[in-house]
Amino acid sequence: MIILFFASKSCSGLPHKRILLGLLSILFPNLEVRLHDKMAEILEQNKKTVHIHQYSWLTGAKILVTSDPANVRHVMSTNFANYPKGLKWREHMDVLGDTLFSADLKEWEHERKLARCFLSHHKFHDAMTKIVWDRIQTGLVPVLQRVSEQALVVDLQDLFQKHILDIAWIMSIGYNPNSLSTESQKDLFSLALEDVCEAAFTRFLMPHSLWKLHRWLGIGKEKKLKHAWETIDRVFADCMSKKDEDGFNYQAFYHPPFGSTATRKGLRDNVISLIFATQDTTSSVLTWFFYSVAKHPYAEAKIRDEISEISPQELNKLVYLHAALCETLRLYPPGPVLSRTAADADTLPSGHRIERDTNVVIAVHAMGRMRSVWGDDCHEFKPERWITEHGEIKRVPYYQFLAFSAGPRICLGKELAFTMMKATAATIIHNYEIRILKDHPAEPKNSIVFHMKHGLMARINNRWT
Repeated sequence: MIILFFASKSCSGLPHKRILLGLLSILFPNLEVRLHDKMAEILEQNKKTVHIHQYSWLTGAKILVTSDPANVRHVMSTNFANYPKGLKWREHMDVLGDTLFSADLKEWEHERKLARCFLSHHKFHDAMTKIVWDRIQTGLVPVLQRVSEQALVVDLQDLFQKHILDIAWIMSIGYNPNSLSTESQKDLFSLALEDVCEAAFTRFLMPHSLWKLHRWLGIGKEKKLKHAWETIDRVFADCMSKKDEDGFNYQAFYHPPFGSTATRKGLRDNVISLIFATQDTTSSVLTWFFYSVAKHPYAEAKIRDEISEISPQELNKLVYLHAALCETLRLYPPGPVLSRTAADADTLPSGHRIERDTNVVIAVHAMGRMRSVWGDDCHEFKPERWITEHGEIKRVPYYQFLAFSAGPRICLGKELAFTMMKATAATIIHNYEIRILKDHPAEPKNSIVFHMKHGLMARINNRWT
């Protein structure tokens, strides 16, 4: 089974043009196409917006893909009410349950208010800052030191996933699984989340009835998703059991970000969603950040000089580090696409007509590679583009830089994410030299999260020994 994608006639009257966006194959499961890169090429050639018609012997779908900032602002902000995530999004991400991340309309407004009250409270920020630094000093640094002393090769992606996972568990239920204590083994929970992301991405590409058939037959990505779901539930139950042994009262703990209904399932859904939003995204950015810095030694030197003049703890003063992380987010956004469904017919600023129930895909990854948006050097890793002539961080419009979404649904955890990333990156760069293995393939997975397909293998050397 091969599914082809076609671009329809554009609003300017251009003739139909066949565009191969991707191949999903049952007969050839090892066939690989870098869909996000292909999408960027197509959008660059088609003025940043294309209609896609998905034809198969089963069903069709109305899809529009865009990386046009004007369209993004329209969908994510100006006409926000017309573009919910939709029921299909919730079905594609059913493993997360019913949470703020999948809610729409009045349900979303209610959950959002509760979450904002908690996550914006100064006590939460103070507590999380302490947790982040504690996990760096007592969890991450000992592992880095051991790897350095024994001259081991380590997968940085796996290391960052475990590091952020521990922080996310502490943040969500106050329990530390100490995932970093097994640095030589892959973390099953993290692997399960990766399988969830790949399966969800495949669901978005496949006809609805086809992936449901796969689920019923228990084959392909749906088979991996089933096992991933079981792993996630088992790990959650184990963590809660250990908390229960300490007298953990989940009804009393059911504070605002986890909604208003104190049920065990409700807690499970919200905890898993919170961990997913924290761990997968932040660890992905850290992985691509160290890959980028390793490829651009001048950037690493500037960050190191900046830290030596201040200190790793004074995160707000580390301007070049912040800029380098923003540049990483531009080129390698953890969420390469956003998806919304048109509740009613509409016309985008680009002139494209949207029919009701059209799936509008915002190509976040592609937007960072648009010459018309970022200039001719858009493919270069250049932190300087984020710094003003006065040495301050340049403010880029949200509809041009979508790493944390935009509009009413902009990420509430943005500041916490930067705290985790800057604290981790500053500590490592100040104290260690990272050497990526020569010729290591830095390829992204076809997934809803921009993971590295082969991890990021590296050696770590202590700078002070």
